[in-house]
Amino acid sequence: MKKLLVTTSTFPRWKVDSTPDFIYQLVNHLAEDFEVSVLAPYAKDAKTFEKFDNIKVFRYKYWTFGIDGLSYDGGITSKLERNKFYYLQIPFFLLFQLLSLIKIIKKEKIDIIHAHWIIPQGFIAVLYKKIFNKNIKILLTSHGADAFTFDNIIGNFIKKFTLQHIDGLTVVSNAIKDKVKEIGYNKEIGVYPMGVDTDLFNPGKKDLTIRENLNIPGDFLLFVGRLSEKKGLKYLLEAMLDVVKEFPLISLVIIGDGPLKSDLTEVTKKSGITANVIFLGPLPHEKLPSFFATADIFIGPSITARSGDSEGFGLVFAEAMSSGTIVLASDVSAIKDIVKDNETGFIVKQKNSRELSEKILYLLKNKNKLDQVRLKARDYIVENFDWKVVRKNYLNCLKSLA
Repeated sequence: MKKLLVTTSTFPRWKVDSTPDFIYQLVNHLAEDFEVSVLAPYAKDAKTFEKFDNIKVFRYKYWTFGIDGLSYDGGITSKLERNKFYYLQIPFFLLFQLLSLIKIIKKEKIDIIHAHWIIPQGFIAVLYKKIFNKNIKILLTSHGADAFTFDNIIGNFIKKFTLQHIDGLTVVSNAIKDKVKEIGYNKEIGVYPMGVDTDLFNPGKKDLTIRENLNIPGDFLLFVGRLSEKKGLKYLLEAMLDVVKEFPLISLVIIGDGPLKSDLTEVTKKSGITANVIFLGPLPHEKLPSFFATADIFIGPSITARSGDSEGFGLVFAEAMSSGTIVLASDVSAIKDIVKDNETGFIVKQKNSRELSEKILYLLKNKNKLDQVRLKARDYIVENFDWKVVRKNYLNCLKSLA
């Protein structure tokens, strides 16, 4: 059995964690055909080594000066935007990732590296290949922020250098495919999104006790994601002002955490809609299916941030659709791979609070007439984004390199 090392900056810190688990899910599905190890950054209270089922998880330490690390709790890009002090961690982050990579590949006799994100994991994998082991194969998967951000002379040089020296490339949406072509990659690109457990995310997970526990007397709107600029929550809160006028008992539940939490909480207070907005904080992934299935509408008002960062795929939209929930999204390019306007969901212009409020009101007034949209959305996710389909795509890519 070939040995695979997956390098990532996003991976559950412990077994029940609010950190997005899509890399773990992919790794878990690949473990049937490969002997898999994972290399991820260390986080406070996590273990430097442990096993998740048959997967070996190594976490490298790189920063010990009393503040949190560059990864987790919002992600690298948002942390760099929020506090320039995090830039001081970058050399340590890169160096100790490379040193750990050298050690693990030698110890575990790795055959293939599957690096997630061009920067930093792809770049470090390529450095290792160029300096230490020209025979090792690298599959790189770009998730969006790595392609859309770091758009400067140094960043673009690193991205182009990395893409020139990998053995295979996959991206999670057509929007990223277009971007990496623009950067200069002209070989074959597989467009393979992350997957959805359609057995876990299904309409049968509806749980009315959620409404009781959160005291939701009326319609139930849901947002799940990081509270960062590219998620566009500011525009949803602005839209709620008009929605509340017609539906005074409505509730918007916000699941997630991030750098804009205090700002968004303040906007809610100043707008006088605190009775209609519930900031629930982050929840473990295993608790999300019941929220998706119980909500009336899932809303993702994503935007292209000032840094250029944008949704790479939008897995939460697929999870909501798999759960039988009506989805309302903005016209960010990557989301159009999932949400087909008036077919599997609904799309409005990004950064347009008025259009967003009008569409929410339309959906609330017609929610009992949308069963065909719910059914079509669920079928579309099962056929195209179920982990069985996604696993096969990545398995074929990796086996072609072995």
